[in-house]
Amino acid sequence: MLKAAEDLGYRPSTAAQILGRKKKAPGIEQRHIGIVFPSLVSAHSAGILAGIEAAAFESGYMTLVSDAQEDVQRWENRVERLVDAGVIGLIVVPVTNSAPSEVVRSLLARDFPIVVADRWWPSLPTPRVLWDDYNAAKTGVKALIEKGYAPVACAYAGQLETTSVSERVRGYRDALIEAGLRPDPKLEKPTFTARDLVELCGSSPAAPAVFAIHDYLALEIWGEAFEAGLKVPHALGIMGFGGFGNLFNSAFPISTVVQDLDAMGREAFNMLRGLIEQPARNPAAKLPVKILPCRQLDQLPPANRQVFAPPPADAV
Repeated sequence: MLKAAEDLGYRPSTAAQILGRKKKAPGIEQRHIGIVFPSLVSAHSAGILAGIEAAAFESGYMTLVSDAQEDVQRWENRVERLVDAGVIGLIVVPVTNSAPSEVVRSLLARDFPIVVADRWWPSLPTPRVLWDDYNAAKTGVKALIEKGYAPVACAYAGQLETTSVSERVRGYRDALIEAGLRPDPKLEKPTFTARDLVELCGSSPAAPAVFAIHDYLALEIWGEAFEAGLKVPHALGIMGFGGFGNLFNSAFPISTVVQDLDAMGREAFNMLRGLIEQPARNPAAKLPVKILPCRQLDQLPPANRQVFAPPPADAV
């Protein structure tokens, strides 16, 4: 039988095997929990992980952390392997644009403690900790409109299947509608090149702005604006979204919607601990965010704009 299974390439579900055991897995005594991120190279992931680690340490829990390197199959494999290792609960962040996880679905069906953080699958209700992406995006875009920027475009990084991104785009559109402006599909792009930004600045007598779906994209757009010789925020406003608030405020003329990454990590751990120690059914939490405008945006209204940066002093 084993030879036949090997010939057929059969691989049993480790999650099902562990959950089917009647004896306690090692993690129950050791108080280990598993954590799976789509990637650990970003400051965003590192900030959330730091909050989880701090809260787990304070509560006497150990963590096993895994990086899926933005690969769905690797992500599912890591979840199964952590369960196989005997963890007593999981905190996971789904891979960008991924379909609902069948491994997670099977774990939920067996009441295995699991919390999804940062983004989720609408068709797979899970215990989850999310940002209030919709209202935060609305607030950020309204701040640009109130400063006089027009039009306000949106860069969404080609990730519209990810709930956090789709909610921010929805907030962007509704902010325009509430301000009496009509959303224009031509102003929504995965990103904006230097040429795109020059065309955007030439399309209106007022200074335009770009709402970027995350801070890495905002930095990319700032680089394109620099290449085009556009002054930010005088000729072009840029609003990011994420955890780079202090960096932007001190080094880059970019406004941003600031997320408290440590708070998300702590909230995710506390929710998981509650599921482990006092099981509840499908809890959910949304965390607030705040807007951090760049200093230049506050000091110089866009009405006083100078579209192109002056040439260097040593230029001929």
